[in-house]
Amino acid sequence: MDNFITWLNTEIEDLKTTGGNNLFMQGKLSEAIRTREIYKGINEEMKALMCDKYCKFPEAYMTGNEDDNERLIHERCNNCPIG
Repeated sequence: MDNFITWLNTEIEDLKTTGGNNLFMQGKLSEAIRTREIYKGINEEMKALMCDKYCKFPEAYMTGNEDDNERLIHERCNNCPIG
């Protein structure tokens, strides 16, 4: 998906510079921007769902220490492949 969003951002920038007064190109630009915003929303929802429902690391870090959550974030969440 990272390749898709990279491509989409490049496409948006290209359309901004080459669109001019062409209504077809302006329509493509609007649709590309809309697609990017939808993707961002879906992507954030999916990350939150995966984290809240399926990640097993929080259980492993529940040791009763004050720094459990900080350790979880530092050791696991910051290196999460989906995040």
